[in-house]
Amino acid sequence: MILRLSWNATDKRALLGQVAELVDGYLQDAQARTIPVSEPSGPAALEERFAEFGGLGLEPPAGLCPSTVPDLLREIIAASVHTSHPKFFNQNFAGPDIIALAGDWLGASLNTTAATYEMSPVFTLMERALLGRMAKIAGIGEAAHDSAEAPSPPAGLLLPGGSYSNLLAMQLARHRAAPDINRRGDHGHRWAVFTSAAAHYSIRKSARLMGLGDEAVYEVDCDPQDRMLPDALDASIREATAAGLTPLFVNATSGTTVLGAFDPLREIAAHCKRHKLWLHVDGCFGAACLLSERHRDLMDGVALADSLAWNLHKVMGVTQQCAALLLRDPARLRECFATEATYLFQDDKPYAAYDTGDLGFQCARRVDALKAWLAWKLLGDDGMSERVVHATASARAASAEIERRGAARGWQLMAAPPFVSVCARWIPGPLRHVEMRRWTPADRAWVHRLQSTMRNELARRGVGMLAAQPLSDGINCLRFIVMSPAVQASDIIQILDDLEAIGEAQASIDVP
Repeated sequence: MILRLSWNATDKRALLGQVAELVDGYLQDAQARTIPVSEPSGPAALEERFAEFGGLGLEPPAGLCPSTVPDLLREIIAASVHTSHPKFFNQNFAGPDIIALAGDWLGASLNTTAATYEMSPVFTLMERALLGRMAKIAGIGEAAHDSAEAPSPPAGLLLPGGSYSNLLAMQLARHRAAPDINRRGDHGHRWAVFTSAAAHYSIRKSARLMGLGDEAVYEVDCDPQDRMLPDALDASIREATAAGLTPLFVNATSGTTVLGAFDPLREIAAHCKRHKLWLHVDGCFGAACLLSERHRDLMDGVALADSLAWNLHKVMGVTQQCAALLLRDPARLRECFATEATYLFQDDKPYAAYDTGDLGFQCARRVDALKAWLAWKLLGDDGMSERVVHATASARAASAEIERRGAARGWQLMAAPPFVSVCARWIPGPLRHVEMRRWTPADRAWVHRLQSTMRNELARRGVGMLAAQPLSDGINCLRFIVMSPAVQASDIIQILDDLEAIGEAQASIDVP
């Protein structure tokens, strides 16, 4: 049988060369600012855009001519959000590292799984080395002493994202508290988990997936900068205990989604020790600060945690996804998750003790270690640190520019950036000299609405992309996550100028 779409060696080389050329051109254009950040389109417009390729559906007749592939790829690039553009400030990732990109491409080409040493020998050792280095930097766990016959457990696992890391950490906490749960199930327990009101939504989702329910999740009060209050944590633990629940797990956040806040880990760890609770640190966003001597104090006390989630695909620029779960006691992974399926995990395979497929919920895993290992190998600690230092300096420059403009131009900095998040509001002229406590409900709704309209119009024009999100007062702010290695002061100045112009125009039309 001959496949309908078959490629000879010449065609394969030509296709891969064309793809490489397209990607190179795209990255150059994005970083040179010669293309828009995005070209927002609704579903109908996108369908029309791909009409010459038969639309986006896959209904018969299917089967494009191979010669159309480059044109199709160009259209896909044009219709995408360009996160490599220096004016992309919308999410906590931006601008992939070129070495990591090469590793991702190679890993996809090899198309193997990290489940067993047999299928992934070099990648298994790369993952162990990467996780070991990260654990050492964070101060979590003990140094591994490996041998071919009896290797130590890896320092953790690479997972598909931070939500997954948070879920596994919570399950590890429950297994530690109730070791017989795998055999008998979770009967008779009413657990309580604790997280700040500013934490990632995956904590609540994890509680649902584990059958604990929303009522098991206690949202702990924060200070005005969205940092968990340790005394409020203690009060919440006592409240849960009085209600007949068993406190289980505390999630502390290092780098909250909106303000980028860092919870006080050392104080939180003291309460966890007192109450014998598992301390998990969601450092998916902020743990990159550990690579910089200037900023690692933001996570003072992280070495006291039982687990740490750290996403290299965020500040560090490794391509999506590359998330690590690091553990104080990595042996718990096997104790909690292993089922010892003999059709795959067999002791008589060479180096079977290195297999990782039974250490978590997944079996097959992408070889995400390759791209991160390559980037770290070439850049070293200093190179990885430089990216963090550049991002934090850029964020401080953005906040300084906002403060310089001040109320005279409508700007209000909502919080000094602890890391790379900058949150500000643009206030329309009639309210600039009115205390917020004197705003009417219509005034509040006006300011809230304007922030969203401004960011939407900025994206529609393709000149920038950032988020609009409500703070604890219920009113939207504009959130810049400033981390692209290509961002310059001129980018920040221009995007603020654009936002001001949009705001003034919109405020003259949309009045309370």
